[in-house]
Amino acid sequence: MRRSRTPTTAWPAVADLMTVFAVVGLSAAVAVLDSRQGDDPETLRRMLHQRDSVIEVLQDSIARIIDPFVPCWRGRTQGKRYFYTYDVTYEGGRYSLSPHADFEAGIEAGPRLPGGAERVIRELPGPMDESGLRAFGQAVEDAVAGHYREECKLAVTINPQATGREVSAIVRAGFFPVYRSGR
Repeated sequence: MRRSRTPTTAWPAVADLMTVFAVVGLSAAVAVLDSRQGDDPETLRRMLHQRDSVIEVLQDSIARIIDPFVPCWRGRTQGKRYFYTYDVTYEGGRYSLSPHADFEAGIEAGPRLPGGAERVIRELPGPMDESGLRAFGQAVEDAVAGHYREECKLAVTINPQATGREVSAIVRAGFFPVYRSGR
C-alpha cells in the first residue's frame, strides 16, 4: 500500500476535540442550572431545549473528528455513504474528468439545482492543467453555492497512478478525491 504524500496536520482534529470539551462543559453547566431552577415549566422547557441543542452540537463534533468529510451528495441506497461526481484521471501532466457512474444518482440525491448550476456540473472541460482544474472547481463551487451545505465537497475518484501532489491539487480545486481500485 502506497502512502499519500499529501501533508497532514493535526490542527483540525485538535480544534474539534476542543469543541467537544467545550460542549461537554456547557452540558454540565446546563445540568447544574437545570437542577437549581425548581419546577417552573417554562424554565425547564428552555433548559431541555438548550440541552438538546448542546447534544446535537456534540454529535456533529464527534462525527467530524471521526470523518471530517461532509459530502454534498449523500448516498441513500445500496449502502453508499455518498455518491461520486467525476472520475478524474491524471496523466501526462493533465487532468481529465468524466462523469462517474454515480453522477445521475448524486444529482437526484441533492437539492434540485437551477438549470445554470446543473449545466456547470455537467459540461466538463477537456484535459487541463492544475490551474484549469482549479478554475473548473471554482466554477462548480460558485454554481452550487447556496444550494448545498457550505462546507460540503463533491467526491471524485482519481486513478491509482496519481501521487499525493495530484491529490492535493484536486483538494485545492474543492473536490474530495478517493483513489479508484486497482492500485
